[in-house]
Amino acid sequence: MQDDHNSATLSPDAPAMESFSSAAAAVDRLEALYNQATQFLSDQFLRAVAKGHPGRRIRAFYPEIRLTVASFDQVDTRLAFGHVSAPGTYATTVTRPDLFRNYLIQQIELLVRNHGVTVEIGLSDTPMPVHFAVSGSTVAIP
Repeated sequence: MQDDHNSATLSPDAPAMESFSSAAAAVDRLEALYNQATQFLSDQFLRAVAKGHPGRRIRAFYPEIRLTVASFDQVDTRLAFGHVSAPGTYATTVTRPDLFRNYLIQQIELLVRNHGVTVEIGLSDTPMPVHFAVSGSTVAIP
């Protein structure tokens, strides 16, 4: 857990980006980061309900997929997905990777194969709203 006293923000640890050539392993990491963030927010929310405002901001962040392509690759341009059209760094945040697991694996496999690169998985700088983390009957507000 990171406790940044300068900005009075409490966040889960932010691991470095990791590279993956295996789509399934990349999605496993997305799921782990997403679950870590939602569990952190849920725990902090429940703690605030029980003990009052913590006196600082609580933040967790969406996981991110990042792909860097350095050249124009010869990819079948008839493909509707699974490729990028120009060199650059592409990134997107992911919510509920468990729901989109098969889709994400398919997309990442195609990107890795079509461009001969790895994908990087890590945390984005996009904060996750607490209502994405707190669900079900586990929350009772007095």
